Amino acid sequence: MLILSTSMVWAADHEILRANGSGHLVIDPNGAVSELQFDQSFGKEIDPILRDRVQAWRFEPITKEGKPVNAKAHFQLTLQADFGDKSTGELRIVRADFVDPPVEGKVESRTVVVPPRYPVEALKARLGAELIVLVKIDETGKVVELSGQNSWLNGRKGSLSATRQDAAMKAFIEATDKAVSQWQFPELAAQGKHFAEVPVLFTIGRPTVWRQSYPVQFAKEPWTAEIEAGKLGSVNSDGSSTNAEFRLLDRLDAEG
Repeated sequence: MLILSTSMVWAADHEILRANGSGHLVIDPNGAVSELQFDQSFGKEIDPILRDRVQAWRFEPITKEGKPVNAKAHFQLTLQADFGDKSTGELRIVRADFVDPPVEGKVESRTVVVPPRYPVEALKARLGAELIVLVKIDETGKVVELSGQNSWLNGRKGSLSATRQDAAMKAFIEATDKAVSQWQFPELAAQGKHFAEVPVLFTIGRPTVWRQSYPVQFAKEPWTAEIEAGKLGSVNSDGSSTNAEFRLLDRLDAEG
């Protein structure tokens, strides 16, 4: 069950913008990025900075039959820009998930998940949310426990009272709780994973648009103490599991 640790409040000290994006890259035999393509633009000032950041990434080389090879990976990114003085921003790459590129003519056997229903009042108020959920799965991949991690409410500051902000976030949590508790991740179970980190996005319009975001704190459930290194799987917002072969050696940025 997802439990808020405190009442939700708008951040007042600085502005935070967040965006999601995707693309593909090629990892050369040395683990360097040799090709890079984004599926969208994040703005003419941001694009070259982001390209330079990703182009400098280093990966553990991909091997086939014991030899390093070129490997193509599709990626999904979560970006964050912090504006301390409203004029200059710090660009952060806070999440990067890598998946296999689609194979022409091949029927994908990925997990299909039913997304949560968008709360009507939050939709009318043009509020969105990003929830990062920790789940515990059984041997078949069925979700048996879930717990919230630090997440985000998206919307214009001052557009709603604090009471309605809290109500909107609680509606997002209720919708997420109801949906995720019915999900199954057989691919992760087959890999021997017992836990997974699942992003759940509620977005109005294109999710690549930069949006004002405000942090929300969650109380972790006691069972999360059972999570061991290497036993935590990762999935994308569509339920597909990430490819553990693509191991990024660089550290991602911390969320502010």
